[in-house]
Amino acid sequence: MITIDVNSGRGSNKKNIEETAFKTNIEACEEIARQLRLRDLGGLIAIDFIDMMDKKHIAEVEKSFKKALSIDKARIQLSRISKFGILELSRQKKQSTIQEISYMKCPYCKGSGLRPSLEYAALGAFRKVESEAVKGLCCELKINLPHEIADYLLNRKRSELLDLESSFDVTLTICGNSEIPWDRVDIQQIAKEHIDSADHPQEADEPKGQEAPATAEEEKAVPGGEKPARKRGRRRPRHKKRKPAESAPAGVLPDNVSDGAAEDGLSNLLIIQPAENQKDAASEKKASPDDPAAAPEDHK
Repeated sequence: MITIDVNSGRGSNKKNIEETAFKTNIEACEEIARQLRLRDLGGLIAIDFIDMMDKKHIAEVEKSFKKALSIDKARIQLSRISKFGILELSRQKKQSTIQEISYMKCPYCKGSGLRPSLEYAALGAFRKVESEAVKGLCCELKINLPHEIADYLLNRKRSELLDLESSFDVTLTICGNSEIPWDRVDIQQIAKEHIDSADHPQEADEPKGQEAPATAEEEKAVPGGEKPARKRGRRRPRHKKRKPAESAPAGVLPDNVSDGAAEDGLSNLLIIQPAENQKDAASEKKASPDDPAAAPEDHK
């Protein structure tokens, strides 16, 4: 809601107050209509005119104000002047004002003209650092702040910062930067894995040990979740008993013996005859009369 108060100021004439109020209200009508268009004021507007006793003067002021508003392209609803000298109207806002076109809101104070104090900004920065340190995922935090806030933390909050470092095993590095806005805190996290790999570069470069290949029994798994059957161990080969070679007939040499070897080794050959042949030979010796060994037995 917008209120406008009309006053005569030093131009008041004590002798003719009614005439002075009438002239002042007529001049105010044209200027009020001009300012409404210029500032593009919208909403409910209440105008407090100077009190007038003559009804003709009141009607003349209303007529003059309607004429001044006729130039305005915005939609306007106008009422009459009340007994208290107040005129009410509502106006539709058409476009941005000159102030909104010519200026922009401050990115730091958001158009309020205020910014956080040094203590409040430092406390907010400390809480952000504390929330990152509590997570325990980093071994070092690099914090960039405006110079004033960085100095305040290092001087006034040094004991709290040391407690954070000892409690959560983290290193805090605070740097001042004049280019950072007042209410901004830049926190760079350095994870523990990066530090470990930097301290032991050889271990990081070495490839991870390869897993042992799966055995044939694991690969050939029986479908249905059953355990694969175990293979039996190899059996030792049994020594077969060699069959005795068939004896060649008496007086016959094997085929693989050459003629020269046969002649040289005839005397060394032992011919084994079957038992039946030996009995027949013995009986023939006894029966033959020509045998000199059997003669003495017959003479006896």
